[in-house]
Amino acid sequence: MVDEDWLPRLEARPMDVSLRRAYASALLAEGDARGELIELEERIRESPLDAPGYWNWKQQRNALRDAIDVSWRARFGYGVRPGRHALLPWPDDVSGRWRSLREFVEDFTGVRLKDIGASTSWKALRAQAANDATAFVPDGHALGFGVREWLGLLDEVIEQNAWQHLFRDVLGLTRVRSEFFSLFMQAEGDTHWTVAENALGAEDPPVYGFLLDYDGGRFVPDPRRAPYGHFARVTDFARAMLDAYAREFRPHPRLELPLEKEPPRAGRAWATPLSAQPKVDLTERFAYQNGIRQAQEDLSCLCGVGDENTPMDARLAELFDGSVDDLVATVEEEFDIELRPFSGQTYGELLDAIYRSDLD
Repeated sequence: MVDEDWLPRLEARPMDVSLRRAYASALLAEGDARGELIELEERIRESPLDAPGYWNWKQQRNALRDAIDVSWRARFGYGVRPGRHALLPWPDDVSGRWRSLREFVEDFTGVRLKDIGASTSWKALRAQAANDATAFVPDGHALGFGVREWLGLLDEVIEQNAWQHLFRDVLGLTRVRSEFFSLFMQAEGDTHWTVAENALGAEDPPVYGFLLDYDGGRFVPDPRRAPYGHFARVTDFARAMLDAYAREFRPHPRLELPLEKEPPRAGRAWATPLSAQPKVDLTERFAYQNGIRQAQEDLSCLCGVGDENTPMDARLAELFDGSVDDLVATVEEEFDIELRPFSGQTYGELLDAIYRSDLD
């Protein structure tokens, strides 16, 4: 009887939140759990991701969603298709970013994740890594917040047997070039996304891409993505991976209505665009490398230039934080060389100077 009185009015005014809440009150008066679901859905919709109780409310909401008929929930958009009504925030703080990423996963894949910090033992992740002789999971106490949360997210996904709803490729969790730890292996196993091992303890360290050089049999900075073969922070990397795979994944069945499937709207999920050219501190980049040959590869790949006559000052200023003077000081210190004023240097001249220093 309640539905007969209310549903026609709700269908005529679907965006009227006050009318929806009045309907919820009428349902609760009848002892109908759908009223509780409406109240929770509206409370969650209006609350920030870090509101006290937010993630507990979501667990209560999800239990109600599972118990209530999908055809009724479809009238209101309660967890039946990928997507959301409001854009997700992309804040500056790392905790806020990871909460946005976890919210994205549930909204667009149907895989339900807990709040940040919920997964700490990583039992499922360690069991998965045990199947690969080269894989390992670092000691969580030695890791910074960003890497811990990435591993925690993977652990929850594996524990739910939900990998196919988020990713197409496989775990990395192995050492690359003796100095980097692979967070993820992509592109049929020939690309590693890594964090330098001496930066694993940082709050949200840079992520570098390495491509397998089939001729040389080793991983090198990825020239195909130059100058985008890196991310300024782990959170930027995680967002880019999740957003990219969202075009390919098949959402969890709980997000699919029979004969009425809607593709994920991941490209419109975020309130703030992710920069196509995240900046990375050049001092860190050079500090992680092994000698002149790697420095040449890095300059070529990261700067995205092939012409030796290309002026380097403006190009590098676009790609890296810090002034041109800082860049010169970094190169001189790392390779024990002197460079003339950098505004006059070309790509070829810079490599020649570094190469001569290596021969001396």
